[in-house]
Amino acid sequence: MSFDPGMLHNNGHTAYANGSGPGIRETGVVEKLLTSYGFIQCSERQARLFFHCSQYNGNLQELKIGDDVEFEVSSDRRTGKPIAVKLLKIKPEVLPEERISGQVVSSIPLHLDGKSAPGQVPTGSVCYERNGEVFYLTYTPDDVEGNIHLDTGDKVSFYMETNKHTGAVSARNIQLVKKKQMRCQGVVCATKEAFGFIERADVVKEIFFHYSEFKGDLEALQAGDDVEFTIKDRNGKEVATDVRLLPQGTVIFEDISIEQFEGTVVKVIPKVPTKNQNDPLPGRVSVRMGFNDKELPFGEKDTKTKVTLLEGDHIQFNISTDRRDKLERATNIEILPDTFKFTKENREMGVIAAIRDGFGFIKCVDRDARMFFHFSEVLEEGQLHISDEVEFTVVLSDKSFSCF
Repeated sequence: MSFDPGMLHNNGHTAYANGSGPGIRETGVVEKLLTSYGFIQCSERQARLFFHCSQYNGNLQELKIGDDVEFEVSSDRRTGKPIAVKLLKIKPEVLPEERISGQVVSSIPLHLDGKSAPGQVPTGSVCYERNGEVFYLTYTPDDVEGNIHLDTGDKVSFYMETNKHTGAVSARNIQLVKKKQMRCQGVVCATKEAFGFIERADVVKEIFFHYSEFKGDLEALQAGDDVEFTIKDRNGKEVATDVRLLPQGTVIFEDISIEQFEGTVVKVIPKVPTKNQNDPLPGRVSVRMGFNDKELPFGEKDTKTKVTLLEGDHIQFNISTDRRDKLERATNIEILPDTFKFTKENREMGVIAAIRDGFGFIKCVDRDARMFFHFSEVLEEGQLHISDEVEFTVVLSDKSFSCF
């Protein structure tokens, strides 16, 4: 469609059905907007007028469908049809100063399903009370100040706006007043004289609590107990309040795979932690998953036995996935019987020379020494006896030699 802005007929003699003429301003709503032209639905009469974008007085990028505009009516010189000229965008009405207090009754979904219609905007709803009656209003993400996500039950304040074209009432400029107090779960990880700490089940974090906040028999509270609590802010720090015991086994931090995997130890846990050792999972195992090699961490509690692991050991394990941060680690680690086919360990021979309560000594064949060993280092089931021939690996432990 072509349009010449100079081909306007407005000589003061043209009359229109509603009596409007040159210089008389009307109002309407932008109903359709294309690259160079659009259409306006008149507010005062049943009419739909064409307009050319060159007739808009303002930044055309800010004009959009649904905007209220003011204009004059002229006529197209070629067709004689009425058209809108000298368009101005009408500024929206100033929101009232009084804010309404209410709460969120339906939060906006964090993720829309893939079946939402094109251009569909997700909505939530808030409610407020007036004279004993409860009213409900919708809102969109753009109506929430501070780019935050509101949850059901949050206390909020907002302005109320009525669309003068549709009559629909909605909430605007929503501000969070107070988050809903949520009950959280966790496990008591430390207890002191008058306070303790809880490992939270929702995030990888510990939280402080004072014994005055424990609702129960303090003598029965100990590390490892499952509890639930409410989080409050005190002096700028989060603390646990209204702490109550839960049945043992209620709180689950991780999911452990049913499937067992085979891999290789690539980094062992130091026997004596260094001063800068802050990693609770310092060990590493390598496993082939699909077509890729993957490294998984592990800690002291992830071995099935107390057998000393060495780099290169062939092992079997499960994979644990933390529910809070999805961190994976190797657990239930045990050395496989065929490990010495894979490792380059120097194996020695000897004879059991002495057995004590939980430990013993081996007389070595290839060296003039008696080697200490602990029963936890015995790989095969069964009881050892003096004079039994054994095979072992010698390692330096705490500046002395020992074997397994």
